[in-house]
Amino acid sequence: MVRASECPILALVFGIVGDAIGTPIPLLCTSLFLLPRHMCRQLEIPVRKFIAETHFYPVVLCVPLSAVLLVMRHSSMLAAILRWFRIFWLGPRFTVWF
Repeated sequence: MVRASECPILALVFGIVGDAIGTPIPLLCTSLFLLPRHMCRQLEIPVRKFIAETHFYPVVLCVPLSAVLLVMRHSSMLAAILRWFRIFWLGPRFTVWF
């Protein structure tokens, strides 16, 4: 139902990018709101307990990877800054000697 009304509006406003954004909206709504409630009713467990147990380990495992990726991102930025420093600051000094 969301797909039928949402996607054409996004497609008209944003073009193909709007269509690409509008396509996963129904899947997101289904997986976030409908499926957990239905599964909890079938399993007879509270929704809060289900969400905590199913999302705890993925979040715990993603935090170290995110930290590593952040360090890699900043270290590559630092390497680029040092490279430009060597080119513009040290480069003219060494060209005088040669």
